[in-house]
Amino acid sequence: MKKTKIVFMVGLILLSLLLVSCAQKTDTISAQQTDTTPIRIGWLVSWATQGQLAQTLKHTDILEKNGLQGEFKSFSYGGPLAEAAVSGEVDVIFTADLPSYLVLSKSDEWDIVARLIRTKAGIIVPIDSEIKSLRDLEGKTLSIPFGSGAHVHALRLLEKEGLKDKITLKNLDILEQSAIIDSGKWGDIDAFVSFDPTISIFQEKEKVRMLESVQPQSFVTMSKKFITEHPDAAKNFLKSYREAYFYYAQHQDEANTWYAKEARIKFDPSILDISASLEPNLKAQTLDDINIDIPQEDVEQMKQVISSAKAMGLIQKDIAIEEHINRKLLDSIK
Repeated sequence: MKKTKIVFMVGLILLSLLLVSCAQKTDTISAQQTDTTPIRIGWLVSWATQGQLAQTLKHTDILEKNGLQGEFKSFSYGGPLAEAAVSGEVDVIFTADLPSYLVLSKSDEWDIVARLIRTKAGIIVPIDSEIKSLRDLEGKTLSIPFGSGAHVHALRLLEKEGLKDKITLKNLDILEQSAIIDSGKWGDIDAFVSFDPTISIFQEKEKVRMLESVQPQSFVTMSKKFITEHPDAAKNFLKSYREAYFYYAQHQDEANTWYAKEARIKFDPSILDISASLEPNLKAQTLDDINIDIPQEDVEQMKQVISSAKAMGLIQKDIAIEEHINRKLLDSIK
């Protein structure tokens, strides 16, 4: 009887220890889940090579390892993405300069936190078009995704040539643009303002040629509310972004395939290497080679473009851009 009682007591002790262990594991899992901060990432499905960066964050465990849970929201071009940012639908955006300035001109609640990419953009015409120079665009119709990064840069080119008021401008989504070019039926449109991968895809298909190239800047822009409420998560996102850049640099074929599957136009992923060739970070051999800083010469260009955008009515107010470059956050990951 005594032996039975002892066995029973030992059993109770073991059961108690098991329950305590399970409870501790549950608490650990709950703590891990609590420590994971959700972040809503706005990116552009129509734009290489930021698309590969977004897809790298989406398909790897880089965010998770840095305590973040990514929610990815795709947009066709910068204009709609900017509106989503202003309305609070996203926490961080990958976009070109003009969409960033649209956000900053409408809300003081956003900061530029890192450089994004260098990529191909410009004015394209049908490969057999009689238009050979910018001057030949006089009296013609130029279609632009209004609010895209290339928008303000194309208008600056036209203004320099004295053509800004001698051309009909037409707003058209970049995805609609691709469908028109692919069909070969341009209708009343004589030229498009476009960017990669659209330009490279249709150059490869010998359907377009570049009339004049432009070089928009591009940035990672983040909500001040997110930075204030989640300072560690904001820092960890930039850390994740930098790590994703290095992963992409080392696995370009894989990242190209991820992006090609999600993009809404069909193309050979190898075409994306043309866009990637413009970005120095994709030659990185170590993580330390990845540079996402915003040097002073870039800031000076930003000021010039903001001034032009304001004068053209593309943004409604001037922006003290240096007040919106969050160097404290950027410097925290160096």
